[in-house]
Amino acid sequence: MTISDATLRKFCATEDDPFHYTHEPWYANGVILATNGHVLVEIKDDWRRANAGPEKSFPNVDKLFAENPGTDFIAIPPPSEPLICDCCIGSGKQIPIMEDDESVDTCLACNGSGEAMTRVRIGYADFQARYLRLLASLPNCTISPNGNKLPAAFRFDGGRGLLMPMRDKDA
Repeated sequence: MTISDATLRKFCATEDDPFHYTHEPWYANGVILATNGHVLVEIKDDWRRANAGPEKSFPNVDKLFAENPGTDFIAIPPPSEPLICDCCIGSGKQIPIMEDDESVDTCLACNGSGEAMTRVRIGYADFQARYLRLLASLPNCTISPNGNKLPAAFRFDGGRGLLMPMRDKDA
């Protein structure tokens, strides 16, 4: 099954993210990659090389996959309905403090998603519910949790990826 460009772009960073190279999928070594720094997706190169960003060298990607191959893959729990972020009331943008303030910045509480950060425990790690909902949208996606400090490997029809767990509440 082919992953649409629209779905792949959901794994990219927002336009105001300072890491501009993560704003769009890119081509490297025969694969298309997308990341926002929390989740990384890799799909086999197909017709979209022309639609992906320019070829980029991202030397740590192969190393990340080699160091986190995953072992026991399990189904992703059914996604819950998203909760609206209390800080931005679901807009993804900071609410201006002053009435005449026209600057619009990404909400820091939800990173612009409009969703409250909700923890979902899988194995010995907690993950953001919004990322698990994204993974659940991929065909036949399964996940291999790797503790609460290392990325969890996931795989799906047509690709693979890594997802960082949430930090401990006390950390």
